Amino acid sequence: MSAPNGDHERPSWLSDDATTFTYLLKRSGLFDETFYLATNRDLANAGIVPLDHFVVAGAVEGRDPGPDFESDYYAETYPEFSTFTRSPIEHYLRIGQRQGNVAKGPPRYQRWVDAFDTLSQHDLGRIAEDAKAIVASRITSLHRLDAEGFGHIGAIIAGYQNQVGLDVQVRFLRGPGIGDAAWNGCKAEHAKQGQIDFVADVASVVEALSEGDLLLLCSGASTLRPHASTVFALALESDGVIGAYADHDHCDRAGTRSHPVFKPAMSPEFMRRTPYAGSVIALRVTSETPELLLRSLLRTGSLEQTGADLLLDADARQVVHIPLILSHVLTAPARSPEPFYEPIRQGAPVQTDAPSANLEPADVPRVGIVIPTRDQVDLLKECIDSILTKTDYPAAAFDIVIVDNGSVEAETSSYLTKLSAEQTATIVPAPGPFNFAKICNTGAAAIACDILIFLNNDMSVIRGDWIRQLVLLAALPDVGVVGAKLLYPDGTIQHGGVVLGIQGVGAHRLVGFDHEEADAFDVTREMSAVTGACLAIRRDLFEELGGFDPALKVAFNDVKLCIDARQAGYRNLYVSDALLFHHESKSRGFDQSAIKQARNNREAIYVRDRYPALFQDDPYYNPNLSLQQIGKLATPPRSIRPWRRSAPGQPRVLLLSRVHGLGHGVAMVVAEQAAFLRHRGWHVFVGGPKTSHDIDYPGCERVDCLNERDAAAFAITAGIDCVIAHTPPFFSITRYLGRRPFVYFVDHGEPPPHLFPDAEGRLSIDWEKRLCAPLARRVFTISQTIKDQQYRKDAIVIRNGNSHLSTWSDDWSRQRKELRRKFGFEGRFVVFNVARFGEAERHYKGIDSYMELAAEAQFHADPHRAPPLFVLAGRADASDEAYVSAIGILVFKNVSDAEMAELYAATDLFVSLSRWEGYNLCIGQARAMGLPVVASDIEAHREFEVGTANLIPLLVQKVHEHASCWNENVLHRDVLIEPWDRPLTLMSDTIEADLHDAGAARWFRSSGDID
Repeated sequence: MSAPNGDHERPSWLSDDATTFTYLLKRSGLFDETFYLATNRDLANAGIVPLDHFVVAGAVEGRDPGPDFESDYYAETYPEFSTFTRSPIEHYLRIGQRQGNVAKGPPRYQRWVDAFDTLSQHDLGRIAEDAKAIVASRITSLHRLDAEGFGHIGAIIAGYQNQVGLDVQVRFLRGPGIGDAAWNGCKAEHAKQGQIDFVADVASVVEALSEGDLLLLCSGASTLRPHASTVFALALESDGVIGAYADHDHCDRAGTRSHPVFKPAMSPEFMRRTPYAGSVIALRVTSETPELLLRSLLRTGSLEQTGADLLLDADARQVVHIPLILSHVLTAPARSPEPFYEPIRQGAPVQTDAPSANLEPADVPRVGIVIPTRDQVDLLKECIDSILTKTDYPAAAFDIVIVDNGSVEAETSSYLTKLSAEQTATIVPAPGPFNFAKICNTGAAAIACDILIFLNNDMSVIRGDWIRQLVLLAALPDVGVVGAKLLYPDGTIQHGGVVLGIQGVGAHRLVGFDHEEADAFDVTREMSAVTGACLAIRRDLFEELGGFDPALKVAFNDVKLCIDARQAGYRNLYVSDALLFHHESKSRGFDQSAIKQARNNREAIYVRDRYPALFQDDPYYNPNLSLQQIGKLATPPRSIRPWRRSAPGQPRVLLLSRVHGLGHGVAMVVAEQAAFLRHRGWHVFVGGPKTSHDIDYPGCERVDCLNERDAAAFAITAGIDCVIAHTPPFFSITRYLGRRPFVYFVDHGEPPPHLFPDAEGRLSIDWEKRLCAPLARRVFTISQTIKDQQYRKDAIVIRNGNSHLSTWSDDWSRQRKELRRKFGFEGRFVVFNVARFGEAERHYKGIDSYMELAAEAQFHADPHRAPPLFVLAGRADASDEAYVSAIGILVFKNVSDAEMAELYAATDLFVSLSRWEGYNLCIGQARAMGLPVVASDIEAHREFEVGTANLIPLLVQKVHEHASCWNENVLHRDVLIEPWDRPLTLMSDTIEADLHDAGAARWFRSSGDID
């Protein structure tokens, strides 16, 4: 992409196109290619020009162009950017800098703390109230001080004394580096402060513990936040929980917080190698706890490792992770990649009981390596040669199956023939269109083995023990799928496990990190999924799970297999040793065609629809980390603050709509729902952009939410129980929220994109709604028509009512004659249509057909009567009025609600010829006013059971039929009212039942959670 020549001032900020954006970006100097590649390591091997990537994708994804502009800060500070432009940087360049907007703010984590992790006095009051439900009278803290911790003893003790709710009995243990005089002096100064003591004999403290007691194991310079004891105790007293740990950060003497450590749910393999639970761990004492505690302390001398040992000794399903920061470490953080928020191993990895990679000859499982291929013979040769020359697994114990998906090149045919003749590999033909899942299943069926390894043809072996490492773990009876760290040829990481939910389905972890740098913190661990480029699984389990799902021809088949294994009760493992190179993209390349994007979307929806909870909360990824950019801070976090929950009997709901203007159909529906829920005792918030002509929502709180992230942040901070989204962009709120609050869609439908000049943009909005719908708790539709047009077959129809609209009455009957005189309708049969008739919507609303009908009807009218008068009312400007009135239609533009009701009362036949509607509110109004209706023959109109036709001759005939029996002085109207009570009762009963059945929102996580 190139910018226009010259740097003269011109109104370029008004042009909404990529070329102008590039021009403005270059001129601003804000794009720094070196910075962009350094902070977006996933792009290093993507083969994309950095500036082009930023203009096309990076800006919209919220990536920073350089050190002097922070997209997150700008989006948080100026949420209105989304109203005018696609991205924060575009808004700044086109509008913001001219308004004096600031491009960069305080440190990101400090902003996050201020917005989402600062306790108010109201919060502390709720926490103290919650503590009354705790059965235990206290919690005991065994705190081992080292030299660094001893230097912060005052702050540590203050943390214990400032606990809200539950008292803490503190027993300090003396660690290395603390002299006798210092220890005795400290003891003399503090030992009389409440329940604080300094003990020399840990055995006496441990032996005093009773089964059921609550215990904190703390070490070093860790201090508790005010709510820590209460939150830990509430978790430990939950059913089936015997161990808990939480997130932490670092805090300096000035009180500045930094370097948070956000942890996964219980991952035994990870914890065996790194005691990542940290320096504050909570336990419910069992009969075995004292002995295990003493034994581990004597062996390791470390309470941090002792805590990890005790957690490992428990059933992993009984250990919970609390994704809240409950403690501060008062010392400088360990060096880590910036910004990197995952736990980092200190020193050499701990290998407590990790299995050895050595296999006895008698125990060597038979391995089948399945390699799909299609031509690209150079890649395949490199792959096969590396397996044969580098693998140290017994040659007699593994077989290679190459599944040929219709290779056509002579060189490929020759090579495959050679491999077969030499019995190096078995060649299995799999002709037909590319279907990765089916091809792999075909290969697996053709080989007898104990362990299957699926391998891409663009892989090459790094370590000779690659098969041993995969097999050793895959053979374990509780293990499902095993994957490995894969490298690009330049030594940076291509795959470090898969995190679910990132930008929809999932993304590779650690992409672009130098593998030697990553070795300092990356260890073998549980992951929800691994890539199918190198994947090992027991053959019997593969068959039990049904293999790869052939519905997923290209993408996400590996992710679904991994999730299938997890849901069946197995754990999936990622091996942190770099076992193979992956020459990604060389074999299939990058293809972003519309057809392939659509296929990718459908496959993503297919997987998300089956396992929505895992895409909202991957247990091995922290909910305080982003689903938009892997490893970045989540704004807002997806973790629940229990002290922000709603009061009993008054649940909180946030209704979201982009439109709230008077006369807009969606806004009227929102108003009806808001009023009904308010009447049912809900605390109702109504969110969306505010304007001067908005509908009033009596008894509700209005929230100015400009985009989906804005709305999600409010939902988290306000303790919302459920969100009801009515329009884009708010369907995308599911990208920012976890399992709670529940999200409901009210689907009003979307007109087919081809009816509009901006079809491509509208199509992308349709896809976004479909991608987000699987993560909604439920979808409600405003008509049967919309239910039939969307893909959630469990959708519930809550058909719009019309009882809120003006209704025909004797009073209207008395006014009608005067109204007809007022509007100039006397002596004329009046055909009435209501629609927006601006240029962009004329075709969709059928205005062209209505104009043609009006023109033709004049030539087919009764010659003894005045021809029908065609009237059109709706939102439009002067040019629209001139266009329509040129053929003789009488236009009423931008009329008030009161005048619109008068027009319904004064006219004789309502005609709507829209090419699409979800529910035609104007027909609903016509029926409420008793007007006969003729409409285009579309599904939504047929639901009204009115006369329908599409062909102009048939429409002319129907208008003539009504006109021929019309008598201005004899009036009969058939009123049809559809009340709101029934559909809104169904909606609210459904939501209330969902909340009741789910119970209180769980604010802690277990790796054993299966949905």
